Amino acid sequence: MSRIKSGLSGLSALELIAKAQHIVTQMTGNPTFAAPIPALASVTTAANELSTAIDDAETGDHLEVLIKDAKYTALANLLRQLALYVGNVANGNTLIIESSGFEVASPPSPVGSLPAAQNVQAKNTGFPGMVKVTWDAVPKARGYIAEMTTTDPNSPATVWAEKGHPTSARIEVDGLTPGQNYWFRVIAIGSAGLGEPSDPAAVMAT
Repeated sequence: MSRIKSGLSGLSALELIAKAQHIVTQMTGNPTFAAPIPALASVTTAANELSTAIDDAETGDHLEVLIKDAKYTALANLLRQLALYVGNVANGNTLIIESSGFEVASPPSPVGSLPAAQNVQAKNTGFPGMVKVTWDAVPKARGYIAEMTTTDPNSPATVWAEKGHPTSARIEVDGLTPGQNYWFRVIAIGSAGLGEPSDPAAVMAT
């Protein structure tokens, strides 16, 4: 199912006028759009008013520049409303969207597998049996899985236990045994699933 793209971002005033004129031309007489909201005549009027305001603002007069900016905003808002109307009529149909003069939005591409978190550190907090684990945030991560083990992380028999699912790049783990060695690692969660586990960070709980 296709989505409509208003395509207004970054347009200059002249480019906005040209886009409005193109859309009005495409939709005029188009039987698919029997009663556009807003009316095409309103869009044409707003485009003409912006064109006049551009000419008036060439002197650099502060008030005229403000008027031009206001006319730009007014036309852009009408086109956004018109895009909503077209999107509702099209209901995901690519050909209908394109026949209006608007563009079809590119489908979002999922973020691939995320890299391993870097700079994982585990430190005592000063509270008995509590450790703070921090790491560098992974771009595009939706959250993390923090895991812990009390055995050598290089051993194939090591079992990692989940200790939390933080959304920021830190977690505090309590209830640990003072004098016991612990290893922690972090796995980033992205739209494509789980990333690679980080290198483990070791700490002796106090």
